[in-house]
Amino acid sequence: MRYADCHPDTKHHAKGLCRSCYNTQHQTTALNRRMNKDKVLKKQVLDKRKNNTYQRKYGVSLEFVEDLKAKQKNRCAICKKVNHNLHVDHHHDSGTVRGLLCGTCNRGIGNLRESVDILLAAIKYLMFWSNKYKVKTNV
Repeated sequence: MRYADCHPDTKHHAKGLCRSCYNTQHQTTALNRRMNKDKVLKKQVLDKRKNNTYQRKYGVSLEFVEDLKAKQKNRCAICKKVNHNLHVDHHHDSGTVRGLLCGTCNRGIGNLRESVDILLAAIKYLMFWSNKYKVKTNV
């Protein structure tokens, strides 16, 4: 009679394990396989949903957005900070996708109504007040 490697006093069942250890290992590996399969399926469903949203809203594919994200190195096109949750920025009149922005920059452009004149006025305003009240740094 052959004995198990896991419990030398117990009879061998399969793969060098007793029946109890074999069943436990088999259930664990089956569960892990199922969980990994579920993760893959969930990602596929989410990717399909994202792709449909991008197609409907902006006329571009998920692949296009992922390529743009790679080109921008996961950085906002304006502030250049690394952000893994970038938003598609598009021109509201033409619908053209301009790039990917962090939420703050995207809202900033929206709040300034995509107006270059308002943005320039804001820059002048900030420059005036930053020159008037110079902030001393400890560098």
